Amino acid sequence: MSKSFIMRLIVPQVWRTCHDAFTAVMYADALRAGIAGRAEPHSLFSDLLPPPQPGSRRRRREGIVPDALLERPAAADEARGDGLHRTLHDCKAVHFGPTRYRQTWVLDGDRRCVDHRASGVHTDYERHARQLDAAHHSHIADPAARPIFLRLTQEFPRVRGQVFGAFRECSADVHALLRETATAAAAREWRESGASSHDAARAAYISILRRRWGCTVALAGARLRLSRAYLAGGDRDDHDAADAGGVAAGFDFGDAARMAAEFAPVLGGAPAGQRRH
Repeated sequence: MSKSFIMRLIVPQVWRTCHDAFTAVMYADALRAGIAGRAEPHSLFSDLLPPPQPGSRRRRREGIVPDALLERPAAADEARGDGLHRTLHDCKAVHFGPTRYRQTWVLDGDRRCVDHRASGVHTDYERHARQLDAAHHSHIADPAARPIFLRLTQEFPRVRGQVFGAFRECSADVHALLRETATAAAAREWRESGASSHDAARAAYISILRRRWGCTVALAGARLRLSRAYLAGGDRDDHDAADAGGVAAGFDFGDAARMAAEFAPVLGGAPAGQRRH
């Protein structure tokens, strides 16, 4: 069996495993913190697609399946008023290369490479909706009036992208979701966690989630590179990346022992240059 055949067979599964590793952790934490929604909703557009033809291969026709559907406040660039809105979310991993890490983007101080990728997520969804409409609703002359595209643009004006980069940087909406998750968890669990106040719990949750999400992304990226090491030289018998482990259940925001460790002061003594021997 040639290496090229193995690469075509194995690599897509490994990339998907890497993606699922950190989406499972991030969205599970958000849902457990109290943000309403669900992961991978499969029925948002299925009613607009025809059922399989008799005698054809039976499979569900789901159309567009985002990574998560969450109720969140409108972003700064969305004129949708106050309150919570149903928003679609799609998580992406940006790997180092000339198409994703252009010099002009790297030198741009306002928008990083991951933010450029995040800004194109909604365009990708619109393109997918147009393709589905062209395949199943081509009898409608105006492409903008076809049902799948209309539902996407009217109910979900902007699909938000959570993007992680090759150097473990993340897009702006990842930071926003982390803050909202910590705020929601603090409102529900700050007494149970043993925190002295809502603000103290929120600060501790932000610190925990930043480490938790960042380490998950770094670990998934490392596993991806190790699983592809055979392409650079040498063979491996096991090409499968490890799964997310038991982390998909979400972080326990009411864990008093964990929070006590976060609140405990770190007493390291005087700086090394001021110690008396």
